[in-house]
Amino acid sequence: MWEPVVAAVACLVAAVLAVRLGRARRAFARALEERGWLLERERESAARSAVDDERARIARELHDIVSHNVSVMVVQTGAARRVLATEPGQAATALEAVEAAGRDTMTELRNLLGVLAPPRRR
Repeated sequence: MWEPVVAAVACLVAAVLAVRLGRARRAFARALEERGWLLERERESAARSAVDDERARIARELHDIVSHNVSVMVVQTGAARRVLATEPGQAATALEAVEAAGRDTMTELRNLLGVLAPPRRR
């Protein structure tokens, strides 16, 4: 007599549990999807930040190279101009220093910019 009622209740409980399990699985899948999306955004943000930091470092390095060597060139050129008429040997030495500083600057810039250039495709 109670057996059909117990069976019906058991089926009802099983159906309710199956619905809840389905909902829980969908909620879990949505949570995983959202977490994956958030992790991807975080990764992209970290990559952008790393690129920005590297660009700032390179800009500082370029500034240091150029400003130092241009300062040396300005000082040496000024010294050469002052002694050009009276001491041409010292003027020539100063101009050679200017030339060397210019070449060093160009070499350092070429090396640094070579690091930044994308690889050539063949």
